[in-house]
Order: sequence, then C-alpha cells, then structure tokens
Amino acid sequence: MASMPHRFPSHLAVVAATFLLAALHAPLTLAQEEPPPWLLCGPSPVSGNYTENSTYQANINRLAATMPKNASSEPDLYATDSVGSVPDVIYALALCRGDANASACESCVATAFRGAQQGCPLFKDVMVFYDLCQLRYSNRNFFLDDDYFVNTYYLQGSQVVGTPVEAFDAAVRLLVNTTADYAAANSSRRFGTGEEGFDKSYPKIYALSQCTPDKTVDICRTCLGTIIPQLPKYFSGKNGGGIFGVWCSFRYEVYPFFSGRPLLQLPAFVATPPASAPPAIRRQGE
Repeated sequence: MASMPHRFPSHLAVVAATFLLAALHAPLTLAQEEPPPWLLCGPSPVSGNYTENSTYQANINRLAATMPKNASSEPDLYATDSVGSVPDVIYALALCRGDANASACESCVATAFRGAQQGCPLFKDVMVFYDLCQLRYSNRNFFLDDDYFVNTYYLQGSQVVGTPVEAFDAAVRLLVNTTADYAAANSSRRFGTGEEGFDKSYPKIYALSQCTPDKTVDICRTCLGTIIPQLPKYFSGKNGGGIFGVWCSFRYEVYPFFSGRPLLQLPAFVATPPASAPPAIRRQGE
C-alpha cells in the first residue's frame, strides 16, 4: 500500500495512503493474514523511544497479553487500561469495529499489538489501524487530551468514472452525515452503517461511522463533525475513503465492506438540478 505524509489544518496530524482495494475486499475474518497495518509512529507530541528488554517493553507485553480478551469480552468491543509507573507507565486503548464478532475482535487486537511493535519498533507512542480494530498505547495519558482530533489517518480510493462528480460527492456527504448522526445518537456502541442508491455506474454507496463507546452523544457528534467536513477537500470524486482517529472514524465505499445488513437504508439519491438563471428584464423602449 503506497503512502505519503500529509497534514490537515493545524489541529489534525494526518498520514495519507492509497487504498489497496483487493486487500480490503476480504471477508470479516482473521483466519488469514491481515492487510498491512496503517500506522502512526510517535503521534504528536512525540513521546520518545524505549530500549529493548526494558521495563517499558515488558509493560507493552503485559497489555498485549490481556487487552485482546478484555476488548472482545465487552459488549461494545472496547477496552482501556494502564500498567506500570512513571517513567514506564503505559496507557492503552483497543476498539473493534461494531460489526465484528468477539473472536475476530480478539484476534485483531492481538495482531495489532504485534503490528505496532513490528511497524514502529521501540516507539513509546503508537497508533495502529486495521480493517476491524484499532489500538493506541502511549507513555502519555492521552485520555486527558482536550483535543480529540490531534492524530488521524486517512485513506483515499480511486477517481470515479462515468458519473458526475458533483452528484457523487453530494450523495456521499448525505450518506456519511446520516450514518454519523445514527452512530452518535442511536447506538450504545456509537456505531452506524448505511447504504444509499446512486446510479448505473455505482448502484450503491456504503458508509460506516464509529466513535469510542465512552464518548457522549455530543462529543461523538463533535468529533465526527470535525473530520467529515474534510470530504470536499480530500475525497472529491473518490470512489472510497475514510478518516480514522483514536476517538472517531468514518469510511465509505462503493461496495459492501461491513458485515450484516446496513443499519440505515437511504432511498436512491436524486441530484438537485442547478437553479436556472432568472429571465432577463427588458427595459421600456428596448
């Protein structure tokens, strides 16, 4: 998967990558190898490194031994923990996608711990995103952060073909925002999925939104309301995309990428025709 550094406006530290769509078409199972993890090594502010065979590394291993089971055994597939004492204290968060089952969740979080240490060796602060789960651990208590949107990771699909970009973008905005509203207000897991009819080139568009379940309705809406407005700037005309953060995420595709029936089913999108110009006013004597 190709990737390149990129930044959103001041409060969002971002890494961009291009979708390897074939890898993401896999069913929701971890019996096979996961696609390469999407990583942020040492998110802002940078927390430094640890040494091999240190107490800090031992504390990571302690978390890796318990958090997969802890997350997968919770109804909302979410776990937080901390181990050790300063200077080797570690704070950690693991969240599985709301449509994952317990077995897939446990396997994904275990894989995420391995991927984090392999992809970001000796980094004290790591964020890793897989298709079915996410993990962050840090020596800094990021649970106290006032800014919920410091570190995000975004993915872009390919350019749409054979369909008006303006209409496609409008359909995506409607679906993503509607799904985000559902995730914030109508789900104890702070999770929502949706589908929307579109046109012959792209019969259906699918979307998913999620916040960590410990966030209130208002905070979830605020978090999603900060990243979703990036759609026109970074995803115009793209047939898939998403922004993934510690506290909230969204994703859309033109193929079904989540498990089960969508929680929301929107009718076929009808583009609003552009307003016609007002008739010219003729002056007397013309």
